[in-house]
Amino acid sequence: MADGAASHVVRRQARYQVANWSPICLLEIRDSCGNLRARGGDHPSVLLNGPGSIPSRVTDFTNGTYEALAYVNEVGNKIITAHAWSRLGITTNFAESMIDSPWTADFVHTAVSKHSTLLVGTALVAGVTAGTPAHLLLNEHAGDIKYISVNLKLVQPQSISSVRAWATKSSVRATHNFRRGRRMVRFILYTAGIYQLRVFLNGSILGAPVEVRCHSGRMSASWSGVRDELSRYIIKARDEFGNDVKTGGEAVRVRIHGSGLATGIAHDSDDGTYFIRHSAFDLNPYRSGSHLMHIDLAHKPSIGRGGGGLMAQYFTDGLNGIPSVVREERGPLVFDWGLEDIAVGVADYMSIRWTGLLESPESAQFRLELGLLDPNDAARIFIDETVVAETIPGQHRGSGIVYLVRGALHSIIVEFHKSTGPAGISVEWSSPEMAQQPIASFSLYSRWQPMRGSPFTYELQPSLNSSSS
Repeated sequence: MADGAASHVVRRQARYQVANWSPICLLEIRDSCGNLRARGGDHPSVLLNGPGSIPSRVTDFTNGTYEALAYVNEVGNKIITAHAWSRLGITTNFAESMIDSPWTADFVHTAVSKHSTLLVGTALVAGVTAGTPAHLLLNEHAGDIKYISVNLKLVQPQSISSVRAWATKSSVRATHNFRRGRRMVRFILYTAGIYQLRVFLNGSILGAPVEVRCHSGRMSASWSGVRDELSRYIIKARDEFGNDVKTGGEAVRVRIHGSGLATGIAHDSDDGTYFIRHSAFDLNPYRSGSHLMHIDLAHKPSIGRGGGGLMAQYFTDGLNGIPSVVREERGPLVFDWGLEDIAVGVADYMSIRWTGLLESPESAQFRLELGLLDPNDAARIFIDETVVAETIPGQHRGSGIVYLVRGALHSIIVEFHKSTGPAGISVEWSSPEMAQQPIASFSLYSRWQPMRGSPFTYELQPSLNSSSS
């Protein structure tokens, strides 16, 4: 819970201007252990005293930080106090002064205009992502506003013309007041770069332009490019709007088919480029000829957080025909149905096939182990199209050994046949460096999409020994 004594006042100033919406301070709400609260809703307050008391408007950024704004008409010194709500006991809350509060600030004259406004929002600090709706808050103090408009102009990169950079590449509008003296500006940007945002009130430009940065979005398989440089394949990541992606963190699957099957890796350079690496040993290096290199982009719920699960197909007639249910199942492959229905209305004689990609945390020999609740059921695991482990009728468990490569995405298929009685299945793995445990959902990917142009033709030259490229 929030603790006022551990919370901080940051970005405070000793001098502000009157007749203007001024950012008084930024607040960081922390718990009693000093950890930043990773959500909003704590309702801190900032009060300006002497002469007179002026409350501030506090904007909740929903990440533990808040910004306080105030409009002051009179010059002079004011004591500014910031409070955060702390809890005493179970039901009692009290306002407690924050660290570096109170402080004294001087409010001085400034050039007075008919309208005074201030734009605030995380988009001004963290920027926005291409194609993602964003918004800013426009705080205004004006006597008569008949018309308000907002324009965004792309200024970097300069190679893009200013004609294209205006509203033709953006969707910008300001809503009606949702609170007196405050408007919300909604916009969408599609081209990565630095924009100038300008506010017009009653047809006149207001103040200096505000800078907004637009970052590229997630890597897109359809827009990213794969090039061949002397039999070395390189992926250049782009988002769905054609912007170059400057960061890494995506998962790419590489497979080569021909005189054999080889699994490769896409080395992440953390700058939006990925270098394809693979061993030609499994391709029969003594046989030359054309091979097909398949490059796929695995789906990740969010960057840097792994996969999430496998795709499941439920059948009522073996593993043949059209599945009765197809769904993405999140989490590790551990199920204990007991005597309950495996699918709606079906408890017995059900077959399931889970498919996806498996990412290994290390390059090592792994033992994969199947566990069944009922020994009369059956299951098996395929890794890269080869059966690695399967159960024997009358036994609860079955295991096998497979070598997995760190950084590679191996195809995985798990098949399960249910007869009658209680049902349950688990898939676990272990290695010399890792104790036996269920395969975490982080290492499983349920969906992927071929990169543009995939598969690519790969020419293998004959060699007297295995080679790498």
